[in-house]
Amino acid sequence: MDTAQPVLRPIEGPDAAARCRALVAEELVGLPEDLVADAQLVLTELVTNAQLHGEPPILVGITVLGGGAARVQVSDAGRRRLVLPAQSDDAMTGRGLTVVAALAESWGVDPDEDGGKIVWAVLRPGSANRPEPPEVDLDAFLDAWEDEAEETFTVSLGAVPTRLLLEAKQHIDNVVRELTLARGEAAAPLPPDLDALVDVVTSDFAHARTALKEQAAAAAACGTRHTDLVVALPLTAIEAGERYLAALEQVDQYARSARILNLETPAVHQLFRRWYVGGLISQLRAYARGEQPEEPVPFAEVLVQEVEDLSVLREAAARLDLLQRVNAALAEVSDAEDMARSVIAAAVRELGALVARVYVGEGDRLRALGQDVAPEAGSPAYDEVPVNAGIPSAIVYRTGRPIVVHSLAELAERYPPLRGLFPTERALHVVPLQVGDRRLGVLGMAFPPSSRYDAPAQTRYVRALADVLAQSLVRIRTAESG
Repeated sequence: MDTAQPVLRPIEGPDAAARCRALVAEELVGLPEDLVADAQLVLTELVTNAQLHGEPPILVGITVLGGGAARVQVSDAGRRRLVLPAQSDDAMTGRGLTVVAALAESWGVDPDEDGGKIVWAVLRPGSANRPEPPEVDLDAFLDAWEDEAEETFTVSLGAVPTRLLLEAKQHIDNVVRELTLARGEAAAPLPPDLDALVDVVTSDFAHARTALKEQAAAAAACGTRHTDLVVALPLTAIEAGERYLAALEQVDQYARSARILNLETPAVHQLFRRWYVGGLISQLRAYARGEQPEEPVPFAEVLVQEVEDLSVLREAAARLDLLQRVNAALAEVSDAEDMARSVIAAAVRELGALVARVYVGEGDRLRALGQDVAPEAGSPAYDEVPVNAGIPSAIVYRTGRPIVVHSLAELAERYPPLRGLFPTERALHVVPLQVGDRRLGVLGMAFPPSSRYDAPAQTRYVRALADVLAQSLVRIRTAESG
């Protein structure tokens, strides 16, 4: 029968899809089986889309039209814009509206009188066999109530790789889908913390997420490699963005502990979301103060800094590995000179030291237990140094405090006896060999200038080597005295 106004039925819960299919079969009795099957699929997709991206209540309606056609519709209370995204083999969401467009003769979105929206589709026999589905201007449909939204401010973040934008958006969509369906299909209520996350991730930052989806879809359709992120947001997005970031960090913790099916967010996506959400918040805060936002840091610079930071971490990990290897080697050596040679070899081979020396205290002198001086260093080989001398090794032994000298000019100024002795630029690190109050000697190293040279980090590392060597020397002396 024909009816202008369908009976609207609420659809909620884990059995929503099954109930939709049953309603279509009941209301479209007598229509072609292929059309009924297509209508069931379209209505199911629209309801799923409303569950994932809309707001309750969700109502469905089915109308029989003339000529063997049917109209299905789904309404929800949300104002959020719909987006036809670029498709991906890895995405668990985003295919619903594409399916609707492919099967329906026409479809669209209307604002309803309560401020929400109605997504509808008309199906007619043979409409699914068209070579091209109809195009729908979603902006035109949704502009009807767009002007009623709260005041927004334009936030511009600059260019990002379109591929990264699409992948990051896809990952969040997959998380949103799982959390939303988990709430609807769970046999028991979700834990309160996870239930709260669903609201924050799916609703709190929805306006910004939808804007990014639109830009990602447009960029993918145009085939552009980079997308300029420009978003209009209200000031309420400040707190929403902060909650959103915190919620996604919590989601990643759940993923690491296998409490959800999705994998932890890839590192580059985490970096991207902190950058773009942080940038949005920073610019909106400037607007809230009545100021113009500062120029944003380009994402390319953020990536460069991340690579540099990771390089430092990799170098630190490599040095930690070297310390462990040196410590293992010293544990197998029972001769003090062999120990000194092991540490010196590691300093020269692994750290690139120009000069490496180990001195042990013997009465009023420091005796060289081992040393390696590169030919280009031009340094004399000091076999002995008086303990009361005014040079770094003796001073460190007397005071127990490390000395760092960053250049030859500084060395000449602080220690006049060493002026003019060295032909090549260098940085000097001298640290005590000491265990508790027991002072054994000193470890000294000189390094060539380098753009990667980090004086504090180098001091810590030389000190760590000295501690390992000092512990081993005490072990030998204890064994010898016993």
